[in-house]
Amino acid sequence: MRRAILAALIGVFAAAASARADVVINEIMYNSIESPDVEYVEIYNNGATAVDLSGWYLLDSDPLHGKCYLVGELQPGAYLVVAGFISTFQAKYRV
Repeated sequence: MRRAILAALIGVFAAAASARADVVINEIMYNSIESPDVEYVEIYNNGATAVDLSGWYLLDSDPLHGKCYLVGELQPGAYLVVAGFISTFQAKYRV
């Protein structure tokens, strides 16, 4: 999942056009110089309404990597962080 999400990220979202315009990839961290490497993608809802992420996924350019499906609802002004390794991310950012 780690490189599948982060190496050559392509955001593929299957939702209504208006919701897509409000949800953006806000930050990408991959292949950092830190050890261990802390990799993640941060998604932000810039809109005024919640967006259902059912059917949305992240995908990279490697055909051997599967889709990383997103779940839940992203509230207005909310962020969603998708980490390559959750435990590494939590240790680094103390969440």
